[in-house]
Amino acid sequence: MIRVFLLALLALGALVLVATRLPYQAPAPRAAHEISEEAEGSGEAGPFARWDGIWEGTLTTRRPDGTIVETAQVRQESTTISPAEQKINVMDRGAGRGAVISRHVHREVGDHLECEVTDPNGLRKILRGNLSGPVIFWHRRDPSTRGEESYREEVLRLPGGDLYTLDGFRVDAKGESLIYEGRYRRVENTPR
Repeated sequence: MIRVFLLALLALGALVLVATRLPYQAPAPRAAHEISEEAEGSGEAGPFARWDGIWEGTLTTRRPDGTIVETAQVRQESTTISPAEQKINVMDRGAGRGAVISRHVHREVGDHLECEVTDPNGLRKILRGNLSGPVIFWHRRDPSTRGEESYREEVLRLPGGDLYTLDGFRVDAKGESLIYEGRYRRVENTPR
């Protein structure tokens, strides 16, 4: 089990190294109506629709060696406003601290996606995203602090109900790394 986890961490690290060293090549532009038409065939509207709803689960934060830094209980409420925009409220509670609420807005902006995150202190950051099939990849690099973060989000359709997966990493200004693993279940019983 530990070997599998370590291999997964090494693979994630290798993926990050490769992804950050490759020149960025924007995907072919896809307008909101193109994504909406594609989504209509699957009964969804827009690139974010599959994440609509209320989700609850656990977000585990680890150091690269696997040591758990924090396990937080998360409740996320996502609502698509238009085919090109979704609003999200995220509340998480970690051990020994109260609830932290952040607000996110996902948008389709030209040939890419954008995630605007506002933390409880009002600080704002923007991650750039790309849609790859049913997966959204988010990334942000801050040249002023040399901080960087990347996330992979996907909703898996399982017999027991939808599972929202979030996997990612963050390197802060001091060069310290954290790995994130979120697993959330849709609160409503009706699959989307």
